Amino acid sequence: MIETLRKILWETTYLNPVTPNELFSLKNDEGYLDVLKKTTMRGFEIVVNFYDDDDFVTTYYTFDEDEKVQLIQMDEFGEITVIFDRQQQIKHVLRKINECKVSS
Repeated sequence: MIETLRKILWETTYLNPVTPNELFSLKNDEGYLDVLKKTTMRGFEIVVNFYDDDDFVTTYYTFDEDEKVQLIQMDEFGEITVIFDRQQQIKHVLRKINECKVSS
């Protein structure tokens, strides 16, 4: 169990579920309105606007300076949903690893 959690921790820390180039390539896809890049204090954000079954959706991808996505949020119907939060995922896996160590 702990080895599986360590593998998940490694993947969460070092792998990227989406890259900036993948998002920029959406500009050419039908239904995508814009893909915009905004510089932030610790990296940059890519904002993707598109239609999903006639519903307008905005997705925010927050990247660090190493181009690793840290946070993905979707704004649909005026409600923001967190799709991916790297820091929360790391905390969750570390908590599970600590629970395994304590119960051993």
